[in-house]
Amino acid sequence: MLVLGMFAQTSQAAFVNGVAFLIPTLRDDRGLDLTRSGVIVAAPTLGVVFTMIAWGATADRYGERLVLTLGMIATAVAGACAALTQSLPVLWLFLFLGGAAAASANAASGRVVVGWFPPQRRGLAMGIRQMSIPLGIAITALTMPALAGTYGIGAALAVPTIMCAIAAAACGFGVRNPPRPSRTSAEGTALLANPYRRTSSLARIHAASALLVVPQYTVWTFALVWLMT
Repeated sequence: MLVLGMFAQTSQAAFVNGVAFLIPTLRDDRGLDLTRSGVIVAAPTLGVVFTMIAWGATADRYGERLVLTLGMIATAVAGACAALTQSLPVLWLFLFLGGAAAASANAASGRVVVGWFPPQRRGLAMGIRQMSIPLGIAITALTMPALAGTYGIGAALAVPTIMCAIAAAACGFGVRNPPRPSRTSAEGTALLANPYRRTSSLARIHAASALLVVPQYTVWTFALVWLMT
């Protein structure tokens, strides 16, 4: 379960963050300045923002296996469509849709790991799973700039698209939902109660996490351009 969850998250990171390595090609071949290139490569992340909560709610009700499989399939389809188009507005649209679908991995892959590991081993397991994000970025950093520069944007987008397609098949056949109480028993023991209504701790944790992630994603997105210029 750890390997499958990690691979799904690696594929998600490759799709969402890998498009940043298209900025030099968008600038040199399409004539876009940094601002307009940034709008293009921000599309997957914007898609993640819009659907993360919905994917989490879907995982709560239907399980992680379905969410990971359908999400990775949809990401691969969107990636293939983005790779085939020559229109920048259409490219933005499919990158946005792909990011919206890829958020499924954020919502469900960690839950698979947490659900199958006992509390005393979850820290190590989640640390390994979290390593998948820089791993996905590293894979695309090594492949996408060269492919985009030589063969074009479509060839570069094939890398995360193929990864997501493989992840969809692997999750569909390999992931097993972790054990959890039935929805009826959970309702009877107040496990489904909204935790945000009891305390403000979660809201503060989320706000602090957002403050950490914003500069992190900013550096990931524009580091290549900064190094080149």
